[in-house]
Amino acid sequence: MKTPATNLFAALILTLSGLGIAFPLAAQEQGPTLKINVSVKCEDRDAVFEVLNEGPPWPGMAKISVYRTDTRTLVSSREMRMTAGQKMAYKVKGSTEGKVEVGLWVEPRWYKRAFVFDAVASCD
Repeated sequence: MKTPATNLFAALILTLSGLGIAFPLAAQEQGPTLKINVSVKCEDRDAVFEVLNEGPPWPGMAKISVYRTDTRTLVSSREMRMTAGQKMAYKVKGSTEGKVEVGLWVEPRWYKRAFVFDAVASCD
């Protein structure tokens, strides 16, 4: 059985020779789905999100973003990778505008995940 790299090489050779034959490439595995537990606590007016990876190590980077829930305005974002059992804390400074609700969403790079807040905080 030919590997996807062999098929790609064969398709390239045949295309360059003028035959124009292409081989379909096997779909790449996406990797594991996220298995996380996100908890929230308030420290004064600051929201602290704690993300625990309850699944296997992530095969790639994931973008961790915090948005205002009322306007979906991005407040903060960073990319990281987590190992099995790893825990991280994400602190969001309180607003001077009064009570503002913020939500955290983890977006893996290795598969498409629906946009739904993993946790929401409202600290006054």
